[in-house]
Amino acid sequence: YWCAPREGKGCGRLAVDQRFADAVVTEATLARLSDPRYADRLAAAETATREARARIAEEVATLEADGRTLAGKVATRGLEWVEAAMAPIDARLETLRADLAALEAPDSPEVDPEVAGLEWAAAETPAQRRMVARAFPDGITVDPSTSRGVGARHDRARFRW
Repeated sequence: YWCAPREGKGCGRLAVDQRFADAVVTEATLARLSDPRYADRLAAAETATREARARIAEEVATLEADGRTLAGKVATRGLEWVEAAMAPIDARLETLRADLAALEAPDSPEVDPEVAGLEWAAAETPAQRRMVARAFPDGITVDPSTSRGVGARHDRARFRW
């Protein structure tokens, strides 16, 4: 943190040194992505998510096919019958689509723990952001430094993840 002095008011406001914060986040991200234990847990979670998404997508496809079949029966059964038969299908489709939306597809780049640093260095900012999000899905918080006043130091910032 750096002091932004204001005339007659002491330190005034504090600001985070972005370079320091970026360096801390980079180091923490690379440490986490390079940890084989974390990579294994992350891979298992992403596999479970992909499998759940596939199961839901399969059920959605089946229900949509059933709906198309029912729609073809309007002439023989009547619109009222088809609408009544479609109501539970439509309700289930709505639930499944909400479940599918809640299961975010992994969109972050796969990072080999052995080469995380190289991939970070080669990545553009959006890819680096996705790598940070992958390493810290709950985000990173920068808390104010515990030191105040003249001599407040940027290296005393606290990061939570």
